[in-house]
Amino acid sequence: MSVTAASVGYAMATLLPPSVATLLTQVIIFMVMLFSPVSYPADRLPTWLATAHEFLPVEPMAQLIRAGLAPDQFAVPGRSLVVLGIWCAASILGAVAALRRKA
Repeated sequence: MSVTAASVGYAMATLLPPSVATLLTQVIIFMVMLFSPVSYPADRLPTWLATAHEFLPVEPMAQLIRAGLAPDQFAVPGRSLVVLGIWCAASILGAVAALRRKA
């Protein structure tokens, strides 16, 4: 999970200009805190946003943390691990491509 989060951040930092990357990270923090199913269930979100969160790494990361802290009460669906793996691989490939282009 931490590799995915770090690689997504690193990919943004290498692919975007510094001012855009800073703005994007602030927007992402705002969106995660207010509009993601981390603090409340996804069924409280509008249908389109709940569907979008099935493909974003935020909810799977939260599920992984919950399962790590309270494994008796929470489980990590296999789909969440696949989503995190895809995000991790894509962001590492994006960062590597950007670094090769800059070099």
